[in-house]
Amino acid sequence: MVKMGIHERRIHVLLDDSLKYPEKPPFAPPSNYLEIPFRDRLDKTNKIYPAIRKMFILMGLDTKNFGTSKWSPLSEFVKRGGTVFIKPNLVYDRNLSGDSIFAVITHSSFIRVIIDYAYKAVGDSGRIIVADVPQHDANFQKIMELTGLRETVEYVKNNFSVPVELYDLRKEYVVYKDGVIVERIGLPGDHKGYIKVDLGKLSMLGEIDYDYKKFYGADYNRRETMTYHNPEHHIYVISRTFLESDLIVNLPKLKTHMKAGITVSLKNMIGIVGEKNCIVHYRVGSPSEGGDEYPNQHSKFNMLLLKLNRMYSDAFLSKNLGVKLYRAMIKLSGGKSKLGSESGKMMHSGNWHGNDTIWRTIVDINKIALYADENGGIHDHPRRKMLVLVDGIIGGEGQGPLAPKAKKCGTIISGEDPWSVDLVATRLMGFDEHKIPLFSKNLNLSDYTDSIKINLIESECSKMITLKETPNLHFVPPRGWHNLARNE
Repeated sequence: MVKMGIHERRIHVLLDDSLKYPEKPPFAPPSNYLEIPFRDRLDKTNKIYPAIRKMFILMGLDTKNFGTSKWSPLSEFVKRGGTVFIKPNLVYDRNLSGDSIFAVITHSSFIRVIIDYAYKAVGDSGRIIVADVPQHDANFQKIMELTGLRETVEYVKNNFSVPVELYDLRKEYVVYKDGVIVERIGLPGDHKGYIKVDLGKLSMLGEIDYDYKKFYGADYNRRETMTYHNPEHHIYVISRTFLESDLIVNLPKLKTHMKAGITVSLKNMIGIVGEKNCIVHYRVGSPSEGGDEYPNQHSKFNMLLLKLNRMYSDAFLSKNLGVKLYRAMIKLSGGKSKLGSESGKMMHSGNWHGNDTIWRTIVDINKIALYADENGGIHDHPRRKMLVLVDGIIGGEGQGPLAPKAKKCGTIISGEDPWSVDLVATRLMGFDEHKIPLFSKNLNLSDYTDSIKINLIESECSKMITLKETPNLHFVPPRGWHNLARNE
């Protein structure tokens, strides 16, 4: 049986409100540190580089060589010639709230530090992969322009021969118009292809697959989702490049999520799945109907609108019978083609605390991330290591993951166990972990509460605290999660 959360539960939290992102790629270090194997032009404004370097020191990585040119913190996790998979959050090309894009996606200054130290560890014979699976309608080129990521990758590759590769791992890009997909465009995706990993009875969705016909994936093509998830199979289409890696460096954002409550390191791993419709997000209908798409207490009129939209979507869009016909039927019903927009008050699309599905999907994908071999077989012990560094310099509160308000936090969280990292992040955001299904329905929380050790670094001072003593940054929860605040 696969055991989750078996890694070191010592977490490091740096709080420094003077931390700001450097503005210009390639986000070079502010000093030519002894251990970096090449001499770069310096960026004296880059405070992120030394902050992450400090986290490596606090974690006690490669202590015997610290202070010398041999120091290689990531060599604790990966050997010479190995493969490092750097997984930032590059979910979207804009913040739908109109606020900072870096409340939504990982800043490239985090990625640059990891590229340099990964190269130190794996050398010329290794591989360094920077990759993600953005939302299926995200403009990847625009993300590259906003973040300077492609420029950064090309810089270290061309100037220092660093073996780094950058990928958009999506198999498909879609174009929406008025909330309806009008075009699907195939993408190169992973040049090594994909592996269909079938969790079968190990899937957390197995507890609810008697209702598999209610499963909803990334869009209204629910028939496709049902081919992946049913009483016989629970299949995820995973990047082969990812499965061939030895070390995952997980670089998530610190932000809220309308479906899951929060998105930090665990939710970030959904970005290794190349086929969006094998990711089950919720079950259609209200709880009284066996679903978790929206709560029971909507008005009769709103419930009717939601049911009509689902009926027309299933009847016309999922069967490719025509967008025009779908819109015509919605218009005849007096509704709108995109019901309950994010600016409205109606909870829908699984965006509420009663979503009992998405947490199961997150657990499944994290099982695969750590326990699947290169061919998709699931083992009892981890097949690769993970290091987490949370980008909380600017966090995202409110309507995350795509429309959060920027919250200046000046924090970096590091650790080896993503479950412990996310629990600490939850407390730091000011939320009660017992009210988040990902934790309350999957973990023995008392065990975690007792075993997590937190090294808190503030104002150059370090002290050990418990999970309950974690500082509170008072994030605004997403709509539909109004009771999420922790009790002090």
